[in-house]
Amino acid sequence: MERYVDSVVAPYMAAQRERLGLDEDHPGLAIFDVYKAHRTPGLLAKLREANIRPVFVPASCTGELQPLDSDGCINNALKKDLTQSFTNFYAEKVAKALENGTDIENIKVYLRLSAIKPLHANWLLGAMGRLAAKTDVIGRGWERRGIRDAIQKVR
Repeated sequence: MERYVDSVVAPYMAAQRERLGLDEDHPGLAIFDVYKAHRTPGLLAKLREANIRPVFVPASCTGELQPLDSDGCINNALKKDLTQSFTNFYAEKVAKALENGTDIENIKVYLRLSAIKPLHANWLLGAMGRLAAKTDVIGRGWERRGIRDAIQKVR
């Protein structure tokens, strides 16, 4: 998580401050669930260094309060896209085995992590590319949680 803040969160926040014409020290906001790795002293120090304020969503409230996790929002769309990619992969393997004359009872699809991991990385990149253009899906969670309106008032 500390590397993630260094390589993704802090640079992104700096770029957004610049894009919005804000001072370098304008505070940012990062929303986390209460997973232990999100609350380590090292991570909290990294966030303070980057002037990013963490907000923690209480346990069992992620679907209600986390903007990206609510129904019909980006994480939901991402999970559906990834599920579809896996389903297509699996169906293709089964169809190919059937075309080659393998009985349905004898079809084995190789699902070891070493085989699926690189596929999953490509599926994730594809899903992110497809979802990047869907700004309505990206913004929906922020709107539903009232955060977008609050940001507009601050500007």
